[in-house]
Amino acid sequence: MNGIKSHTHQERAIIIQKLIPLIRRKFKNDLLAIATVGSFVLKADINYSDVELIVFTKENSRLKEWVFHEIIDGMLIVVITETKNGYIQKYLDIPEIWYASGDSPLAPIINEKYINENKSFHGLTPMVLV
Repeated sequence: MNGIKSHTHQERAIIIQKLIPLIRRKFKNDLLAIATVGSFVLKADINYSDVELIVFTKENSRLKEWVFHEIIDGMLIVVITETKNGYIQKYLDIPEIWYASGDSPLAPIINEKYINENKSFHGLTPMVLV
C-alpha cells in the first residue's frame, strides 16, 4: 500500500507545475483557469499537507463536476472543478456551511485575471502565488 510521505512547500510547487499540462490536456477548450487553495497558498503547509487545486471550467463543460483524489509520490492531490457561478455559490455567497465561506484565498496558476475577477466578489482580496 502506498501512503502519504512528508513533502516540502517547494516539492508541492513542483508537483503543481507537473499537473498543469495534464489538466490542460484533460480539459482542453473547457479550461478557463486553475488556482490553488488551502494551506499551500497560505504557506502554512506542513510535512503531510495535501495539494488542493480548483480547475475553473465553462458553464456548459461536460467535465464541470469532475473530482480527482489521488496520492502521487506520497502526496495527496485533490482537484475539484468549478464553474464561476458554482464557485461563487459554494464559497463566496453565504451558504449553509457559512463558516467556510471564503475561508481560503485562491492563488492563480493559470489565467490570473479570471481568478482575480472571481475573488473580487464580495470584496475578497486577491493573493498572488509565489
